[in-house]
Amino acid sequence: MLNLGCGAQRVEGWVNADFFRLHQWVMRSPKAPEWMVDLTHPLKCADNYWDGVFAEHVNEHLTYSQNYRLMTEVLRILKPSGRVRIVCPDLDKYLEFERLSEKYPKFDRYQSLPEAISNLAQNHAHKSVWNPALMSEMLERIGYDDVSVRSFGESADPSLCVDSPNHEWQSLYVEASKSGRKHGAPQKTPHT
Repeated sequence: MLNLGCGAQRVEGWVNADFFRLHQWVMRSPKAPEWMVDLTHPLKCADNYWDGVFAEHVNEHLTYSQNYRLMTEVLRILKPSGRVRIVCPDLDKYLEFERLSEKYPKFDRYQSLPEAISNLAQNHAHKSVWNPALMSEMLERIGYDDVSVRSFGESADPSLCVDSPNHEWQSLYVEASKSGRKHGAPQKTPHT
């Protein structure tokens, strides 16, 4: 199992992968990930290698075209019937932050919708924003099967459900699988 873009959220017994020296410079963690990768480049990994890939709060740090290329790479390195679970900030939740602040008090940090959207789109080195429809469309265009929107703590593959409770209030959860059939070239997307 691969924890892609692990940040400080390491999963014991998995391969935790993240950007070179990120942990030393930003996270101030002495323990480097087992696999240091630059997600804007092809992944140096054999085809059909991983049973599952988990990426939590990674995709928003890449442009749309970088996401498309990364998720194409993830499809390549997943074993047939392998699954990916993507967790990232949900634009739809941010648009409803006033209503959701009762359920998720962390939304109280925003005084207005423009402030909430500004944080989502411009802070924390974010380069893209996602909602369930856009993430699902991208995964389907690339060639994933069984694309489904999930909830915090709910997965078609319980071993992939390693969600951080710290992100539940703002996140969307999308899963997809690689079928056993041979995948052709992904479709072109308007974002590339």
